[in-house]
Amino acid sequence: MPRPYILLAFALILLAPILPGCGGGGDNPVSDPPATISLDGVTPSTTTPTSLDRVGLLGLPAAARGHIDLKVVILGLDERVSIPVEEDDNGHFFHAPFHPATPEAGGTVSLQVVSGAARSPEFSFELGALADAPGSFGDLVDELVLHIDGHAQRLGSSLDALKALSFEATPDALFQLKYAQSFVDDPTNPNSLTLIADGTSTLLTAAELQLLDQVSAYTAFDALVALEVASLDDLDPPVARGLVSGGSAQRRACIDVKLKIGTAAALSAAMWEAKFADIAISGDAGNTLTALSATLAAGAVIPGAGLAFTAAGAGVAAWQASRGALAGMNPSSFASIEASIDKSRFDEDAVDPGHYSNVMVTAVSKGWSADQAMVDAVTTALGAAGSAAQKGAITASGMLGDAATATINQGMSNYVGQRENGAIEFCPQTWTVDISLPLWCEAKAPGGKLNVATGAQTYWPAAAGPEILRVSNIRSQFGQEYISVDKAVEVEAIIVTASPTRIPVRKPGEEVQITVTLKNAEVMSLFWDAPGGEWKDGMGGFTNEPGTRPLRTPPGRDDYPFLVTIESFSRQGIRESGTPKRQAFVTVTLDEDIVVSPPNPCLQNNEREQFTATQGDEPADVIWSLETPEGGPSSLGSLSSTGFYTAPGSGSGRAVVVATSSTNENLRGVTGIEVGACECYWSLAIESEGEFSGTFASHAFPSFGGFFSFSFGDTDKSLTGNLQAFTDPIMENQTGVFEPEGFAFATLNRAWSATSDPEDETPFTMTITKNNTTNLEGSVDGVCVTAIDGKAVYRNFNLVFRSGNLADGSICGEQ
Repeated sequence: MPRPYILLAFALILLAPILPGCGGGGDNPVSDPPATISLDGVTPSTTTPTSLDRVGLLGLPAAARGHIDLKVVILGLDERVSIPVEEDDNGHFFHAPFHPATPEAGGTVSLQVVSGAARSPEFSFELGALADAPGSFGDLVDELVLHIDGHAQRLGSSLDALKALSFEATPDALFQLKYAQSFVDDPTNPNSLTLIADGTSTLLTAAELQLLDQVSAYTAFDALVALEVASLDDLDPPVARGLVSGGSAQRRACIDVKLKIGTAAALSAAMWEAKFADIAISGDAGNTLTALSATLAAGAVIPGAGLAFTAAGAGVAAWQASRGALAGMNPSSFASIEASIDKSRFDEDAVDPGHYSNVMVTAVSKGWSADQAMVDAVTTALGAAGSAAQKGAITASGMLGDAATATINQGMSNYVGQRENGAIEFCPQTWTVDISLPLWCEAKAPGGKLNVATGAQTYWPAAAGPEILRVSNIRSQFGQEYISVDKAVEVEAIIVTASPTRIPVRKPGEEVQITVTLKNAEVMSLFWDAPGGEWKDGMGGFTNEPGTRPLRTPPGRDDYPFLVTIESFSRQGIRESGTPKRQAFVTVTLDEDIVVSPPNPCLQNNEREQFTATQGDEPADVIWSLETPEGGPSSLGSLSSTGFYTAPGSGSGRAVVVATSSTNENLRGVTGIEVGACECYWSLAIESEGEFSGTFASHAFPSFGGFFSFSFGDTDKSLTGNLQAFTDPIMENQTGVFEPEGFAFATLNRAWSATSDPEDETPFTMTITKNNTTNLEGSVDGVCVTAIDGKAVYRNFNLVFRSGNLADGSICGEQ
């Protein structure tokens, strides 16, 4: 194979795997260059550079920006092999080439910038040589020997042991190191790197060896390898482990070797070894690899010095192969993680924690492959450092891919050539390992609504709301690799619900029922606050559980409306401070009955009556309407918007005067009207007992004075009542409010007596609204008492009546 092409082949191999996406390749589209572009004004920033120096291109047209179809050719050489033009924030540039004939010494060359058919003027360059550095390549080889031996010892072998093995006898776990050793120090190979470095090999001329030293010193690759060798001592000793499957490499197309990794500790050690091998392309390492990439790309255009660059590339191949022993066969990343939790929800005041457990990860290895064209994976590290321009220029040539391996590593070349498809491949593997102990896994709550104790592997509420518990491996234990799984957990806020939320009462002091429910609380105690009211169950303002409670509302009208507050009294867990409050509210309003006066008047034809509506002691704001007893509009007379009624000129009948609250259409006061012929009636309502009515009602004004009597009842005796003995005797034609001395009535079930209110001693009263020689109309209101199961029971009552005068012949009926 002619020497001028060997370097080109190795550069092609070395830079071909530069990854798409590192600028201008792969899936990133590059727009086509313009149909015509003028390069007439292009000039270099210097014409006296040292090889590999950056040379800027000035005067490029704006249309050239972003196009990689720019290259620099050395006049007199095959233009298919060119120097790539690159672009960064400072503009377009290229690396000064080596002199084609005397790369170790420099000299004069003519260059030209080319883009398609467009060409720049020719430039004459006086190239300076790289600084002499005798022994630099030998320093690199020494570091490679230490590098391979150090990794071999971690796997229970050594460089000397590897040298004694043939490829066919090499265990699977050591194959990559054997591959690396075969480049560096192979006793069967007269052109191994150790022999080239010490001058024993006759492969390189003195000028080529001088160039190899210069290139080695320029790239400082030996320092990068030395840094890794020095770091070997920082790694923990490898966990003892064997192989799930073994055998020698020649027996399978894909070598199914798998390290035995069954514990979290073993997985931790293996992943750190893989991470150690996978050197980050940044800082000094990145600078070194960038220099390597530029050097080997520049060397691709030198027809006379290929073996020097081939030897340099073989050093990179050996380094990468030994690193592949760790990075390729050890697990290096996670594929999945699973975990269990025993609580997916908490009451807001919960104090018992939940637990996470059963944390299982699946880790994967990358595998490792080689072929007769060296191995794409050999120079993965250069992929991130090399530029898109270098990749585009070199990979386009596609020439002599296997030259370097054939020249430097004949033993490896022969071995690979015996395999089907000329390929060697280690299969990717997976491991599923339990990392449940706190040393290996942890959990966090990103939203801050859970407290987490990694040591105890517990979690408990920190605030109310939905949250995720993120269970993961601990990065520092697994080569900084990370994977997590999210488990939904919710801390449900305490909810206090009251029913109903609004209670209208007809009069102050009325008793109402309030029902409260409680959710998402472990402690069920409640604080009840009803300003001015009284809880009638005797439990005061605190209860140990929710439920229904009777409340006697305040006696004063000025106490309305008022707000009943029911609050959770749990003070444990995150509810220790009681904030924010968890409350429910009930609004109690005073919607007193609308009383229409006068009640149930009897009018003659064309007679008029002014009706009034009151709530308590205050006039009510109402809307007046006239209805039939059945509920529809009535035409029996007329009713004005102010409540003034006019009876019809003729005819008789009944109508209902309705006063509807202007703010609450469900609150109405009513009274009946009789026109033409009046009938006696009565209607009695007893709280919690029901309503009763009838048509017998009579009164009498004794001639001797001092007493008044009133009687009512049903003809079937289902209810009867008598009222008499006024302190201030009622007289004929007298109206107003009176206090009778006694009033009694009886239903079929029990007898009742009117009495003073037991709480405030308010007496019952009789109100006379109409009094003539024929009829008496009015009402009796107050509190009555009866005996139930041997206990006095008090109830509110209201009696409305129209009675007939017994002196006129008891016109309203007979008993």
